[in-house]
Amino acid sequence: MLEFLEKVSKPIKNYRNKYTYKSVFKEISDYFYRENYHSDILAYYLQFEVVKKYFFEWINKNIENKIIFEEYNNGEIVREQDRIDILLYNNYQDRAIIIENKSNNANDQFNQLFRYYKVLSNRKIKVDAIFLFE
Repeated sequence: MLEFLEKVSKPIKNYRNKYTYKSVFKEISDYFYRENYHSDILAYYLQFEVVKKYFFEWINKNIENKIIFEEYNNGEIVREQDRIDILLYNNYQDRAIIIENKSNNANDQFNQLFRYYKVLSNRKIKVDAIFLFE
């Protein structure tokens, strides 16, 4: 029994310690734990068509009204516009997908997603989906 406890004592002692495990994110930036950093990485990869295509395939598995990738394949990806973490615009910038990052267990601000939806609606941009990643 003591042998077992010795094996698990280190992971338990280091629970939630940001220095416990090696991470590519820790290796390339001191800001690896910040939510904005995670959004920057996601936005960077979504610039690649193949990544964006797989993202759309995944989204379409989880929503009723399918989004046509070809309508977004040349669309702009924007960070922190109107406080929205990531916006994926369609090719004509008249439709968008909102991506909200909650990767650090951040709480929703009051009516946060609704406010984002309203901002885009007021600009005559139809919101095709809101994606919350944690």
